[in-house]
Amino acid sequence: MKIILSPRAMYWVGCMLLVLVNAIVLSGVAFNRSGEPLFRTTLTERELSMSYDVFKENSGLSLNLEWRTLGKEQKDDPYSIWGPPAWLDAGKLKELGFNVDDFLSPDIDPDDYKNPLPKEVFIVLEKDGEPYREAIQRAEANHQQKKALAEANPGNEELQQEFKWAQSRLEDERTKGSRLFAVDAGLDFTALQNKYSDQSRFIIIKGKLRAGYHGSRKNKEVSGYVEHLLIEAVHVPLKQRRLFDAIRDKPDSGQDGVSPPRYAVELAFGSRLEPWIVSVKSLHK
Repeated sequence: MKIILSPRAMYWVGCMLLVLVNAIVLSGVAFNRSGEPLFRTTLTERELSMSYDVFKENSGLSLNLEWRTLGKEQKDDPYSIWGPPAWLDAGKLKELGFNVDDFLSPDIDPDDYKNPLPKEVFIVLEKDGEPYREAIQRAEANHQQKKALAEANPGNEELQQEFKWAQSRLEDERTKGSRLFAVDAGLDFTALQNKYSDQSRFIIIKGKLRAGYHGSRKNKEVSGYVEHLLIEAVHVPLKQRRLFDAIRDKPDSGQDGVSPPRYAVELAFGSRLEPWIVSVKSLHK
């Protein structure tokens, strides 16, 4: 028996569904924020960039969580976020429940083998730690190398451009690049929380990892990738919009082209590890 709803009935069904969905979302938000936050942290514009609204009529504003990974190759790579972090090796993947033995078996034809599905885990992000310092050192080494080549070949336009790019990269790394790096992952939140208890440095958030390998059939190297974080943006409530609205459409270049962060944001993370904004502060003097 086919039930045909009138336009009026369809309208009310749609309204009821909208109310139901909103109720579910709001109950999730309320549950996440009930009780004391699991942890708090303060990030700047380097780690929380303002989203760009293509449609001006969109009054919403979100801050995008900017994070990176540090690969094991000793080179300056602005796209390293897409590569495998040095710590996510075969042993770590096995600890996280991936069957790496199939990857390493020389009897399996890579063309016939299907990579396992990504796995949801807890990912540890470190702010302004050793990975960030290593990223600066790599940018400095690349800058010195390009500088020496440019000085030794003053008539080579390509080398001059590479030196300028390396110089810009180093300045960006020092002043604008995110200092937030994925440094570990696990299946037990409490164990990670105990290990990384310094809230001024560490954030624990849910994300998905993917395992893969490269190399020949008989000489494979297993590695993992952080596919994405489950929370990649933080909504800015209307009551906290004033600071962002004041600087949103202004040029952000500072003295000598250096662009220091313009704001700091205190975040709290609730029981579902979902963040919300506690306070914002201008960093302009």
